[in-house]
Amino acid sequence: LFQLMQSAVKKPMQDAATALRKFSSGEFDTNLDIDGNDEAGRVLQGMQCMKIKLSFELENTRLIANEALRVKNALDVCDTNVMLADPDYNIIYMNDSLRKMMKNAEADLKTALPAFDAEKLLGCNMDMFHRDRTHQRRILDQAKTTHRQEVVVAGRTIVITATPVFDQGGKRLGTVIEWLDRTDELRKAAEQQRIEQERLDAERRVANENARIRQALDSVSANVMVADNDLNVVYTNHAVISMMRKAERDIQTELPHFHVDKIMGSNIDIYHKSPAHQRQLLKNLKQPVKSVFLLGGRTLQVYASPVTDSRGESIGTVVEWADRTEEVAIEKELDHMIRSAAI
Repeated sequence: LFQLMQSAVKKPMQDAATALRKFSSGEFDTNLDIDGNDEAGRVLQGMQCMKIKLSFELENTRLIANEALRVKNALDVCDTNVMLADPDYNIIYMNDSLRKMMKNAEADLKTALPAFDAEKLLGCNMDMFHRDRTHQRRILDQAKTTHRQEVVVAGRTIVITATPVFDQGGKRLGTVIEWLDRTDELRKAAEQQRIEQERLDAERRVANENARIRQALDSVSANVMVADNDLNVVYTNHAVISMMRKAERDIQTELPHFHVDKIMGSNIDIYHKSPAHQRQLLKNLKQPVKSVFLLGGRTLQVYASPVTDSRGESIGTVVEWADRTEEVAIEKELDHMIRSAAI
């Protein structure tokens, strides 16, 4: 009887104890020898069911843990500054990017938050960042979707994006908070805006100065024309247009395509028989130069002066015109009269 009891009870219990020890170590590959359907057999059958269930649960737990580890590793190295808080808003995770951001901002944040320590944020409550903690908690507690807020703390502009995390049953698990310190970005933007404004102001001053000069030249009696570095006409005052219009028909005898209304934008090469020679003279022009030539029977005098910028580099040429046809005719008549009187 004793041997029968030992075979029917003791051995199955010993097998069960051995299996339980292995189960506790995470070993679920143990095969249970189930021979009967008595009490001991039913115990082993129950243990077999438990082994299968625990094996599946352990595998599922491993899968979840591996997935969570992959997510954590990805968050650790991503550029976005990420924080995770539990349902009571205690900080339970910070990635490397956020740690660096907090460390960089630490000196400034301490002026507004004296207890702030970038190295000791884990485990702290997010209430430390808010003056009205009750109001912030109410907003976050009621949030079902992402809540975004831009705040200015100790001179730093920070955008905080909080997104609640729920399980499949709708229970709140915590909050993911993204931090974006826009301080440097806004400083650079402000500096760029300042530089741009200075540039616009400078251009406006130059434009106003040019407008004043243009208005002055428009009203003077001198015949003034301005050409760019490539000798294209970029400005003509009223006086030079009037002079050219009076001489237009005579000039057209040598330059059939000449039209006063088309002077703007034309090249002053059209007035020279040897444009290359004239270009070389004007290219190296450092001082004003005077020239007199005949065109269509008219005696024209030009006075060309270089125009330079603040660095002394050439930006064009200003040309003063004079139609000396009538003066030359009078001078010839007087010379003829003097010569006749001397005979």
